[in-house]
Amino acid sequence: MKTFKIKLDIYNHDLRVACVDSFDEMKAYLKKENVVIDDITSGEAITISGYDVGRFYIIFFPKDNKIRMQHIAHETFHFTSQFLQYLGMSLDNSSEEAFAYLNGYVNETIFDKLNKLGYKLWLDK
Repeated sequence: MKTFKIKLDIYNHDLRVACVDSFDEMKAYLKKENVVIDDITSGEAITISGYDVGRFYIIFFPKDNKIRMQHIAHETFHFTSQFLQYLGMSLDNSSEEAFAYLNGYVNETIFDKLNKLGYKLWLDK
């Protein structure tokens, strides 16, 4: 398992990202974080909002050390939406830029960190 945090200083929070080999490994990691998830049994990536503990997670399940870029973008959108809603924002014309900047920053940071960790990022074409 490989993990890293993305600091969101402007919001005084962080996003925790993990790459795991199995759902059991994910559940063990989250249990250490005091987040219990029992109903997730499939997928290649998932966003978990630990509202009760004020933490947010994106979990990837790499296949052959590869992660689809589409999954990164997809989960980052979920995170951005859930996180800003947690802070009391809803997506509309007046908040669109906040959503777009945060989404872009998180995507770029995840791409960079996963690349440095040796994962191959690929497009499904």
